[in-house]
Amino acid sequence: MGDKIKIRADEKIDRVMTKLCEKRQQQQQQHTKNKTKVLAKTLEVLRFYQILSSQIWISLEPSKWARPVGSA
Repeated sequence: MGDKIKIRADEKIDRVMTKLCEKRQQQQQQHTKNKTKVLAKTLEVLRFYQILSSQIWISLEPSKWARPVGSA
C-alpha cells in the first residue's frame, strides 16, 4: 500500500513539474516575441532617422556653407 501512495505522489510531482516547465517555456517564448517586436520597432525608427538625416544633409548643400580652412 505504501508503494501505491509513493507512485501516485511521484506521478503528481511529475505532472506538476511538467506543467511548471511548460509554463516557463511559454513565458520564455512570449518574452522572445516581445523582444523581437521591440527590436523590429527600434530598427524601423533607426531607418527612419537614417533616411531623415540623409535628406537633411542633402538639403543643407554643404558646398554653400562650407568654407576653406583658414578663410575668415
